[in-house]
Amino acid sequence: MREKERDAAKPALMLGNTQFAQKNGLDVTKLRDWSFVHRVVGKDVIIAGHDHPSKAPTDNARRPNWDRVGTAKAAVDFARQFMGVRFLYPDLPGYTPVSGAAKIDLLALPAIEFLPMATMTVPESLNVTTTPLLRVNTAHPAGASFYDLAHNRFPRVDEQFGGHTWERAVPAELFAEHPEYFALISGSRLKPEGGRAQYCLSNADVQERIYRDLAGFFDKGYDSVDLGQPDGFRECQCEKCDALHGTGKGWSEKIWIFHRDVARRLEKSHPGRQVTMMSYILTAAPPKSFKPPRQRRPHPERRLDQRNPRRCESQPLACASRDSLHLFRHRATQQRHHLESQLRSQPRSAPRSHRLRDLVVLAHQHEHE
Repeated sequence: MREKERDAAKPALMLGNTQFAQKNGLDVTKLRDWSFVHRVVGKDVIIAGHDHPSKAPTDNARRPNWDRVGTAKAAVDFARQFMGVRFLYPDLPGYTPVSGAAKIDLLALPAIEFLPMATMTVPESLNVTTTPLLRVNTAHPAGASFYDLAHNRFPRVDEQFGGHTWERAVPAELFAEHPEYFALISGSRLKPEGGRAQYCLSNADVQERIYRDLAGFFDKGYDSVDLGQPDGFRECQCEKCDALHGTGKGWSEKIWIFHRDVARRLEKSHPGRQVTMMSYILTAAPPKSFKPPRQRRPHPERRLDQRNPRRCESQPLACASRDSLHLFRHRATQQRHHLESQLRSQPRSAPRSHRLRDLVVLAHQHEHE
């Protein structure tokens, strides 16, 4: 129901950036990442997060650009906490945005359980702003179902996933006009097959295209981009590639140095942004010729305060001491062992769905301690 169609005499759940929320001082654009608000005002409840479209259109269904649906996150947490709703497993297939749920009968879906409740009770004093500890927690295939959002499995919104990004920067279609962009193998330029290509990394145009590809995503507002060599990597055998960066046949180091140089250019042209690289095949081992710089995050992350482990402070992750990180890991391990013992202690005669439900409920209890 639209806001203007509501019956003002009845209590309402006000979803998203409503006029009611704005009149009561809520500016959703100031909610960072997946933060959300639950607030009671009179007889109504504001349930809102920051909603905005993706930073770029999706041109590859297997690598979608995701909308920020902060209100959907706010709604699933409200449903779990106050309405007895349990999200047991994904309600939508991979690569599907939460809007895909409009085609599904959620009340009949076995992925969602509704515990019996006579009434729904919300405290009059409810006024909470929640910021999940995670910004990104995706899987393969990526998803943004109600289940994903309820369990803090967040899709990439400000982070551009690419994986093998050279192919995007230098598409296979360029071979006919620029065969020199592609790897020299056994005396001839290797023609891409099935859209997959191998490259002449010493070619200045190839290097520039790879840089421009990533810079273009930063220009669109992304905070982080991927940088990665092609799958099934084959080395260019030309003399210039052999001499590139003085590594000879050492292509692992050659790729690391090239990626580092691209990242340095991006740091100068787009300060405060982040380049991520795959630990994959040739780049599985760290570089030998240089030490990676100390990581600097574009946004402050939350860490545990050693004096009060239940309290979080907004600090750069790099500032967290070894002791605080050890404390975080120790507490997480304790909670995991406790959950496992609780599951083992349940009678085997209990229906599996009930055991799973109880484990999910228990997990949420620990998460919100």
